[in-house]
Amino acid sequence: SLERIGAVPSRSWLAHAIRADALTNLGRHEEALASAGRAVELGPREALAWHVRAQARAPRDPPSALQDADR
Repeated sequence: SLERIGAVPSRSWLAHAIRADALTNLGRHEEALASAGRAVELGPREALAWHVRAQARAPRDPPSALQDADR
């Protein structure tokens, strides 16, 4: 369950990205954006981190989502 992955390791960009993706798919966009933002902070060179942040941003801020997708 998502609650089991709620406490992701603080230094794992991938864990935050996976959590953000799951939350986005559940429509929990605010939580997804927080996890995706942490993924980007921890893995600024990781394309997947930027991708999941773009997905989390898309419903509420399409221009910012496009900027993230271009990285």
